[in-house]
Amino acid sequence: MARPGVIVRLAVPMTIFFWAMFAVVYLTSWKLGMSYADAVAVAFNSTGRDFEIAIAIAITAFNPAVAMATVVGPLIEVPVMLVLVWFARATGRRLFGTTPVPAVEMGRGH
Repeated sequence: MARPGVIVRLAVPMTIFFWAMFAVVYLTSWKLGMSYADAVAVAFNSTGRDFEIAIAIAITAFNPAVAMATVVGPLIEVPVMLVLVWFARATGRRLFGTTPVPAVEMGRGH
């Protein structure tokens, strides 16, 4: 790869997009009185669905090759989504008054 800076130029707007989309939907759900589980589900659905829009924003903003964005995009999305999971779990009790179900218990039908 001749221009490694392209990855950073793609990562910045995509990361901002994911964080902004998640924060707006998550906090709006909280303000509307939704439960923690519903707010998280809606926020991740909204954020993940718009992945293609994030790629389009990065391409439009910085005009790199489309192939680069489609390869690098998922490499950016996965770590950002993991950080958003940690953020949602860390703020669940403070915003919604409930403790998120530990990951081990989720598979047991609790």
